[in-house]
Amino acid sequence: MVERFAERLGAALFTTASGRGAVDERHPLFCGVAGLYAAAPARALWASCDLVVSLAGRLEETVVEGGTPWPPVEVVQVNVDPAGFSAEFSGPRVLGDARHAALGWSRALGEHRKVEHADATEVWAGEIAHARKAMSLDVEAELVRAATLPGVRIAELLAALDATAGEPRVLVQENGLQDMWSYCFPFHAGGGSIVPSEQTPLGFGAAAAIGVKRAAPDHEVTAFIGDGAFLAARADIAVAAPAHGGVLYVVLCNGGYGWLDAQRARLGLDADRYPFTRPGAPPPVVDGPDIRCRVLRDKSALTSEILAARRFCSQGGTAVLMVPVAPDDIPPPIRDAEVVPQ
Repeated sequence: MVERFAERLGAALFTTASGRGAVDERHPLFCGVAGLYAAAPARALWASCDLVVSLAGRLEETVVEGGTPWPPVEVVQVNVDPAGFSAEFSGPRVLGDARHAALGWSRALGEHRKVEHADATEVWAGEIAHARKAMSLDVEAELVRAATLPGVRIAELLAALDATAGEPRVLVQENGLQDMWSYCFPFHAGGGSIVPSEQTPLGFGAAAAIGVKRAAPDHEVTAFIGDGAFLAARADIAVAAPAHGGVLYVVLCNGGYGWLDAQRARLGLDADRYPFTRPGAPPPVVDGPDIRCRVLRDKSALTSEILAARRFCSQGGTAVLMVPVAPDDIPPPIRDAEVVPQ
């Protein structure tokens, strides 16, 4: 329904971080996550748009902030809850179900679309296609760069995870500095998504993955988390594994809390005095017949190790892949826009 509405408008499709999975991410109008996690070509689209339509969103800070501020355009907001409307933007506000609004507008656009708008729509469609192509080229360039660097880079890891994934699938995420790579389209694309989005308890995604697998036992469930989050939920994972397995945990190991360490560096604070990370051996796991744990350091073994872990999960086991990562391996939207919120 949302995709058809976007097609009628000729509009670029974005989601919030926690709204991923609401639309087909292979759709030619999809451009990723709005705001903080948007790639540079996608932010350029925002800078030149003439209207924003927000369906069932709250327009919180992560959606509207980032490397490029929104232009001063009208924002049409649709929400079932009046408290969900943002007073920061001018434009019509529709109190009601977003599905019904979009269906009604799609019908009206189909009946009354004017021919003179066709040229403008075609130009905008070209800009969307150009932005999507630029984002794809950026991913290719990042993977080429990653191949020249030692150790496993997170872009390579996400590419291997997407290449080995089955359907249906769900990626459960955290909100740490380096596991936010999975928020970045098209480094990760497709499938379902469970994302905390804003400030959240440490270990949310690690623990939530167990519930996701229980709720959707026929889905392939992968938790993409940091080592701090894994440590926070390690006991839950170990206890749940015998009865509620089937989850693949991909743990990015930077020795602690990368988001806090990035803020420390941005403020010029002494790393010895404020040690948020202590790189070294990955955190210990609780071994057992229901848990399969491996440490991934070799690029060439990525695909084979992930496939072996997925096979173990398909048989009801819990697999943990520990991946040591470099401190400078930061998602491009955060790195390039020099946006590290405090």
